[in-house]
Amino acid sequence: MQSNSHHTTMALLTNFGTTILHTIGDSETARFGSDKLGQRRETFVSPSSPGNEDLYDRLMGLSNMSVSLNESYQPVLQPAVFMTGLRFGGPENGYMVDGIVIRAQPFKTGERYQLVSFSQR
Repeated sequence: MQSNSHHTTMALLTNFGTTILHTIGDSETARFGSDKLGQRRETFVSPSSPGNEDLYDRLMGLSNMSVSLNESYQPVLQPAVFMTGLRFGGPENGYMVDGIVIRAQPFKTGERYQLVSFSQR
């Protein structure tokens, strides 16, 4: 069971217009970062062809290749992004710390998040 202070903290974080998240060690907080960005529709393309065609038929456009498209909503950033791959400082990382800045208003890139680096020195 989670404490009231945990729920209060999560409610407070939800209300900030700008949030900076560094390497996160627990999946719940990583899900919070992912959920704060929401989801977007992604299209997945799956080509397939019968295995008995020869190379000549494929090169000449005589292939029986088919393509299927699937769409689904996926997180803008998966929770795992917040848990792995970000530098966490110290001499082994050149005293650099990575973070993901999330804002209510998009950056110039059109995204509401941006990967940033901070020096510990």
